[in-house]
Amino acid sequence: MGVRTWAAVLAVGALTSTLVEGVAHGATECTATTLPHNGVATALVQTAPGDILGAGRGTLLRWHNGELTSSPLPDGFTTLRLRGADKNGRAIGSIDGRAITVADGHIAPVTTTSTVTTSAGKGINQAGDYMVQGFDPTRQGQQQRYFAYPAGTTVSVEILVHADQFRTMNGILDDRRLVLDWAADDGHSRAATFLGGAVTLLALPDGAADSRTTAAAGSWIIGSAGNRSVAWDPSGTPYVLPAGFDAVSVNRSGEVAGTIYGLAALWSPDGSVRRLGWGTVNSIGDDGTILGSAHAAPTTWKCH
Repeated sequence: MGVRTWAAVLAVGALTSTLVEGVAHGATECTATTLPHNGVATALVQTAPGDILGAGRGTLLRWHNGELTSSPLPDGFTTLRLRGADKNGRAIGSIDGRAITVADGHIAPVTTTSTVTTSAGKGINQAGDYMVQGFDPTRQGQQQRYFAYPAGTTVSVEILVHADQFRTMNGILDDRRLVLDWAADDGHSRAATFLGGAVTLLALPDGAADSRTTAAAGSWIIGSAGNRSVAWDPSGTPYVLPAGFDAVSVNRSGEVAGTIYGLAALWSPDGSVRRLGWGTVNSIGDDGTILGSAHAAPTTWKCH
């Protein structure tokens, strides 16, 4: 593990904020595509246009322009989760409680430190900087540990400054701001960014006391405040999404994929919501392709 601080790797950034309310609209110009599969499966992330990674029972699935290849997960592992991919097609995630990367169909473990027993990849930006959160049972008090991996290296930088106020980490923006939940001094949890040892709390919607993050892409962040999903744009403006919308993933254009009352759905920054039909959503690519499953089959949706 490296001895540098994350502040030494990064440049300072910040967010400002106001409020805009999202409005629901119906639309039908969306197409669902069932991907080839053998048994129960789901599409997880898009690594490039036409290239998709997914998971079956104990298998890594890859689709290239709709053509399926599969390989067993290593060491008898059963559950694969992925959080995103960089511009070179490398994905970050976890298998059965261990952080991993996936590149060119190869699964590689992410090394943290010997006392961390479980870990998960929590986000990756376009350049390839990625974040890992791990649990260390040998530590007193704060047992969660946070590691940053700058692009082009496998050497981690542990985030130590103010880490006792991190509640969880959920992404890294393209300007290297970390996206996390912050334990505020008033006891509330606040969605925040962190850079250079300094925290910036994201604006709260009117009437909210707490907020949390879910995911991030580019300069967009999604999360929740109260019982409503929220999207924060690059200026820090929070958009309150329609009631019932559960935000799961966001792309660099600010399109948010999730579900609304059991239906796969897409929210756009203009306030429109497209209902895609019954399904589970895992992510949305930068070209607007939504990935997930419907009726236990790997499925993509594309709106025009």
